[in-house]
Amino acid sequence: MLARATHGGSAIVAVEVNVSCPNVDDRSRMFAHSETATAQVVAATECGLPRWVKLSPNVPDIAAIAGAALGAGAEALTLTNTLLGLALDIDTGRPVLGAGGGGLSGEGLHPVAVRAVWECRAAFPDAAIIGVGGVASGPAAIEFLMAGADAVQVGTATFRDPRAPWKVLRDVTRWCRKNGTSVDALRAGACSRRAITVPE
Repeated sequence: MLARATHGGSAIVAVEVNVSCPNVDDRSRMFAHSETATAQVVAATECGLPRWVKLSPNVPDIAAIAGAALGAGAEALTLTNTLLGLALDIDTGRPVLGAGGGGLSGEGLHPVAVRAVWECRAAFPDAAIIGVGGVASGPAAIEFLMAGADAVQVGTATFRDPRAPWKVLRDVTRWCRKNGTSVDALRAGACSRRAITVPE
């Protein structure tokens, strides 16, 4: 593994363990759909670096999977990977992607990922959480911070604009200044709401 070959002083400070990639032939066997499989993968990836485990939103109880990851040694949770989706070619009626379906990312994923962060923050008050999914603007990042994320990841938006992370940070900074607050204060506010749950 890359992590095993990493020596002290490297720029690599953590490894993201993606147990939830939907781009596989048999999605029913995705590690992140099972508490046991998630724990086994996390245990097997011990490498001397912090492991951030990326989980799937396509489960009935993401907090249970998160608990398995943390219990097996994950130092942080990355919430979340993509939603399972399917696009059809209307001329042929066949799936556009060769494997059939695939992962839906971007703005459509955002509210699902925000809920995952909220639920896992309530379940694990002291866990490190990275919010990811549909972050293309400052307000989207702020939502994650308010939900309980310690950090925010910008992904799909960088395909359209490589400067997207910088723009998101700029917008968050401006919003905080305008509202007389800070990222630390947003995190503190999320901590004070840890006991609140989202109604079914």
